Amino acid sequence: MSFFTDPLPDSVGGRKIRTDFRAITLCEELLFDDNLPDWLKLVKLSELFYLDGGGISPAQTIEDFLWFWGGGEKHNHAGGNNAASLKSQKRAYDFAVDAPLIYAAFLAQYNIDLLTIPYLHWWQFRALFGALTEEHLITKIIAYRTADTSSMQGAMKKHYQKMQAKYALKNHKSVDYIAYQAKLKDYVAKRLDTAGGG
Repeated sequence: MSFFTDPLPDSVGGRKIRTDFRAITLCEELLFDDNLPDWLKLVKLSELFYLDGGGISPAQTIEDFLWFWGGGEKHNHAGGNNAASLKSQKRAYDFAVDAPLIYAAFLAQYNIDLLTIPYLHWWQFRALFGALTEEHLITKIIAYRTADTSSMQGAMKKHYQKMQAKYALKNHKSVDYIAYQAKLKDYVAKRLDTAGGG
């Protein structure tokens, strides 16, 4: 699929999905909500993601969502494009926490008002978000959050550690997306075995 020549997808596997960036940010927030059990996350994800409200197996829902969320690549996410980079990736942002900074950066750099724009496809949003320049506070914060300080020394290391503490996402651990997907799939398989009596 070519970003420039092919229409941006509005379905996955023949099923119509919500493609506006607002819907996908809600889905992402849902998946990282530590207050919800996994089974409820899967039900709500299906309801939010598919236009018809779901009815798709939880395993297929996860696969479909992660493909779309990752811009058409399996296990992809802003900041990395292969499985190895994702395994050690720290959570760089939280839409619920960082929304004002993301809003300000889009307005300043692209003159896009994320509150009033009627529609912006997730893949467009994702591309623009990933291309924000270093001058924006959100970009600096993401750099602090994801920096590896293990090889830093002296004042630089202290500065980065101070900034990481200041901008840390409260109650959020580093995210291993592959392990998280495997955990959800394992949960689904166990539920299906229990339901089937196997």
